[in-house]
Amino acid sequence: MNKTAEKTSTMKWYIVRAQSTREKSVSEKLIKESDKGDLMGKLGRVLVPSEKSFYLKDGKKVSRDKVLYPGYIFVECNAIGELKYFVKGCNGAQGFLTNRAGDIQSLSNLEIDRMLGLQKEVEEKQESESTYVIGEEVRILDGPFSSFTGHIESIDNQKVKISVLIFGRKTIVELAISQIDKKIDLLEKEIKDKGFSQAALIYSISDTASKGGQLGWVKETIISSKIKKNIQIV
Repeated sequence: MNKTAEKTSTMKWYIVRAQSTREKSVSEKLIKESDKGDLMGKLGRVLVPSEKSFYLKDGKKVSRDKVLYPGYIFVECNAIGELKYFVKGCNGAQGFLTNRAGDIQSLSNLEIDRMLGLQKEVEEKQESESTYVIGEEVRILDGPFSSFTGHIESIDNQKVKISVLIFGRKTIVELAISQIDKKIDLLEKEIKDKGFSQAALIYSISDTASKGGQLGWVKETIISSKIKKNIQIV
């Protein structure tokens, strides 16, 4: 959750503490207050740095936000008195991050630059990682497990952990994202380059693989109603 505003030289960064999992709701209240309440024109950016994680649910790719600094909201402000008053009465807020003496202390430029830099790194990382999801089947492109297929167990910082079957046992291997590719993409390429029959010999686990994917004659009673309907239309 971000609010972008014109930054002034008088604004400083503070950390507002919030109950875990309530960072978003508190930040939304801050933004609303800055638009029309006592904090209007006195807040700059309100940030809850987060990253998206992707996974498969019922065969569909879904995402969820993961907060990078649980319980912390970064607020740019030039009126700490008004901000203190608002936070005190805000449900879900728990005060400010203070120094050892208990005084509210603003962040240094170095500290905030590090935080903003990390957020940018996360966003750039997600651009390359978001094409893959937990549970997706992929093929390994190089290394000792080249041509093996497996399922993604985790994705972290350009690294993936893949579960593959080696001698009948599930084994976890760690690889760079550049070392894997989506199995469906590889299958489409093989069909285009070598034809369906050759692709079936390489990828199919069906008994028909040795016949290049040809089914031969099939009894009507074992065909699904959906397939049968399409055949009748043709």
